[in-house]
Amino acid sequence: MKPLQITLIMLAFLPAMVSVCVADSTGLKLPFPQGESWQMTRGYNPDDSDDSSHRNNGLWADDRYALDFAYPLGVGASWGRILVAPVSGTAEVHSLVAGYGNTILINEGDGHKTRIAHNSLNAVINGQYVVQGQPIALCGNTGFSIPGGQGEHAGSHVHVTRYYNGVGVSLDGMSGFSSFTVGTNYPSNNQIAAYNGVGDWSDGWHIDGSSYAILQAYLRYGGLSILGTPHDNNGGTKYVHNWNGVTLQDFKNEQTADEYTLVYNEGLLKAYLLKQGFRLYYLNNNGPVVLGEPWSGEYPWTDTGGQIGTAGLQYTRQDFSNAASDKMLLWRSGQNVTIHDAIIESGGGDLGGLDPDAYPITIALVPPPGPIPDLTLQAQALSPTSIQVWGNSIGQSFTEVYLSDSYVGQLQDGTLVISGLSEQTTYEVYLRAINNFGNVLDTTEPITV
Repeated sequence: MKPLQITLIMLAFLPAMVSVCVADSTGLKLPFPQGESWQMTRGYNPDDSDDSSHRNNGLWADDRYALDFAYPLGVGASWGRILVAPVSGTAEVHSLVAGYGNTILINEGDGHKTRIAHNSLNAVINGQYVVQGQPIALCGNTGFSIPGGQGEHAGSHVHVTRYYNGVGVSLDGMSGFSSFTVGTNYPSNNQIAAYNGVGDWSDGWHIDGSSYAILQAYLRYGGLSILGTPHDNNGGTKYVHNWNGVTLQDFKNEQTADEYTLVYNEGLLKAYLLKQGFRLYYLNNNGPVVLGEPWSGEYPWTDTGGQIGTAGLQYTRQDFSNAASDKMLLWRSGQNVTIHDAIIESGGGDLGGLDPDAYPITIALVPPPGPIPDLTLQAQALSPTSIQVWGNSIGQSFTEVYLSDSYVGQLQDGTLVISGLSEQTTYEVYLRAINNFGNVLDTTEPITV
């Protein structure tokens, strides 16, 4: 009987040993780059009280031990800032999930998953392995992101939480902090992992803002799958460098042979993309002197007042600012790129209060691609407790399945069986098609099963 008694004693202590192990977050680091200090704006809610948004909403959504951080330089300052992986693992990328918005779960492979949520952009694809410190997203306010003030990007913050087998665990120990207090600024020790040389000068990463801005813009404009990798353009250098007074880095997508340039605007601490016709004009017409630095990306513009020609014509426009006067480049289909003094209209003919980076229009004298077909959904009951759903292909990377607004999985070969449902219960199911950037291509209307 003695061996049996010893076995029982060991089993009695096993839950305690496991709880200590799974709550240890000392291997994690804060999800923003080393050198930045972000303020913690919302903390733990271990009692699951209803006066906090950090609630236990079930497996893999138990956010009682979630933390929110915001960049502490004014309302909306967090929006678009680089977020880095707090831990290494396999990325599970979801877009516009109820509550979380654009979110990434990092599967650590031992039962732990760490979530980064409310992203304005997911910069990795589903199933991609990421390493600690790797840029994975840009901060945003998608999902349930409580505004803290007024403004276009109010409420922007990063939401980080960790689970073990679906249950929330403490983040104490992350980046060496034994506890976290609302209103306190926390400096990160999470060094940005090398990113194929993006943002690097010949002597490495610069802390003057240029390296950060170029990497940030690289992610914003599509990263590796669109811009490709750093490129030595015409005998220059593949690194960030100065050319006639501006700071830039050149890129080439080897699959498409397209070339791009990111130019840093020191005054705005941002970089903007030059591509195709505007890029060629800039490079071939002494752009740094004639135009200066860009202060917008491309965006659609209507000449409402007829300042350029016939009133009402639509153009693709990009704005620049040199020491003498603001300039703009314009292009219309079938015409050459032209340069003009910048026109700032008060009647909605300029930026219209919109972010020009939201309009990545391609300048090309070719017909545009056809419309993306609609995502369709079919579903049927297999038994009183299971259903099968189907969806079509519209060029997506993967298709997410939602049951009564809860994510349940992805289609495999165009179908998924959902089991374990309650009998005599009505559910709403819908699909969401996601491209390889983690962005939504289409969402079906829900159907009732």
